[in-house]
Amino acid sequence: MGSIKQFGVIPYTVNNGRKKPQKIILITSRSNGCWIFPKGNPLKKKRGYQSAELEAFEEAGIEGKIIRHKLFTTTYTHKNNKYSLTLYPMEVKKIYKSWPEKKERRRKLVSLNKAHSLLEHKTLQKCLASWCKKA
Repeated sequence: MGSIKQFGVIPYTVNNGRKKPQKIILITSRSNGCWIFPKGNPLKKKRGYQSAELEAFEEAGIEGKIIRHKLFTTTYTHKNNKYSLTLYPMEVKKIYKSWPEKKERRRKLVSLNKAHSLLEHKTLQKCLASWCKKA
């Protein structure tokens, strides 16, 4: 059996017109409360980055600019299913006080180092570390 495709974002903020990322936004998983990036399954008639954009809004209440050409891919296993995850960096432009999954998740804005220590999944840590080197 093949892997299940998922798309998500590495949401970051910048300060005062700087290009370097300052903070990362993480959310909790609904299944186990672990800190993760917003991600989900592909949507019909949408490209991967469009699915990722919608997941970012629904799960984290954020909107921003997706950097399509700097994507990161990884695989992981969860509940005996293999997933193929594509993450797009997203410069967050708007953070909403209310969003569709607010009652189901927590959201946290943290430093890059703190984000790395909060992410429990090694694959997500590797994506973040790889992205930080290139950002």
